[in-house]
Amino acid sequence: MADMVDTVFVTVPGLRIIDRGETISVANLAAGTEKSFHRDIVELLEFFARPRPLHEWFGRAQAQARDVPTAIRHALLVAADQLLTQTAAAIGGPLTLSKLLEPGSKPDIVLFGAPTDVASSGRGGARAGPSEIRRHAQVPFAAPSAAAGKDRVCLDFEMRRSYAASLPSVGDLGDVAGLVGEGIASYGPRLSLLSEILLSQGCVPAMLGGDHSCTAFAIEAHLRHWPALGILHFDAHHDLWPPAGAQFHYVTHANVFHRALARPNLRVLRQFGLRTFETAAAASLHHDPRVDYVSARELRQLSTDAVFAGLPRDIPYYLSFDIDCIDPIHAPETGTPLPGGISYHQALDLVDAAAQRFRLVGWDIVEVGQSERATNGAALCAAGLLRRLLLAGVPFDPLASYTRRTTGPAEGATGRTAPTATSVPSLEPADHA
Repeated sequence: MADMVDTVFVTVPGLRIIDRGETISVANLAAGTEKSFHRDIVELLEFFARPRPLHEWFGRAQAQARDVPTAIRHALLVAADQLLTQTAAAIGGPLTLSKLLEPGSKPDIVLFGAPTDVASSGRGGARAGPSEIRRHAQVPFAAPSAAAGKDRVCLDFEMRRSYAASLPSVGDLGDVAGLVGEGIASYGPRLSLLSEILLSQGCVPAMLGGDHSCTAFAIEAHLRHWPALGILHFDAHHDLWPPAGAQFHYVTHANVFHRALARPNLRVLRQFGLRTFETAAAASLHHDPRVDYVSARELRQLSTDAVFAGLPRDIPYYLSFDIDCIDPIHAPETGTPLPGGISYHQALDLVDAAAQRFRLVGWDIVEVGQSERATNGAALCAAGLLRRLLLAGVPFDPLASYTRRTTGPAEGATGRTAPTATSVPSLEPADHA
């Protein structure tokens, strides 16, 4: 154990703990381990509910060291960095959990992937979402080398903006590791734990899914952290189906927000892009004043002000974007596509408006699937949304000049007169008011 005393450990979330009187039975069902301990094991597990170096436990006068090797051997305590697998295509600076927990400055935004689709009911493939989004993402401003170029600016032609101000620092923890055959019931609590850790460090957690069930666990962490929270949900489906029978804690990608509504500190849930047709038992319907929606058809007709009208500005928001909100002509690689979705540019404008108007304290992009082609349309759309969310709240100037100066012979050095610049049309956008 001597070589591990400085290693950061954490209790695996979601353990099954049974009080058997004189002993406590602790099981990690996903790993297939179970062990009986003396009752003081509970203190050990509670102590490491938040990641800590092992020496902090051994430094306690009343600490019992005998259970630590057993808890590690049975995968009840794990090194915090083992919760994640690093990616070669990190967005921003590659980051480990133990490094994040060290004293010092933290990234403004921390990305992590949730490569699972075990709770989806449509076409599979969302487990590849994190890698597909990273593969298609172009976010040079997030790279560590960008901080060294103090005189550099980012030219955003799509939004006609120039970013020269201090840009956000971004770290990428990689993907939350899963076990073969593991269900969302044991995988999800690790997403919740990671979100809680990032919030405690003052970072904005940003999750790349994965199917939409992952969002339920991230939102749980936010609802525990914030006294009040609003949710902005972009999707073709409402994802409010109740679990079957009395299984309140049974999570799928179709009941993501059902559990959140049980929390009184959820102030508002506004959904954008809905376009399903379904039946329901009349007796099961009830009005919750916190919930409303803007359909995909209405999004094409309403102004941005009308879309976000009535949402309180005095609370933080979590934004969740299911890529099937966008029409499958633009984003076909998703599990449950529906025709009639919004366009890519509508999605950019709405997410950009949300990022400018509200304080986004966490967000996710989910349900991006695999592609049989080299280019993944859904991942490209997700990459554009990712840039908008990473730049939330960053000041910008209108993009006016973008031609580069060239070096070459001075005017007249070759005996020729330098060409006279011709006039070009104005780059100012037309007024369509």
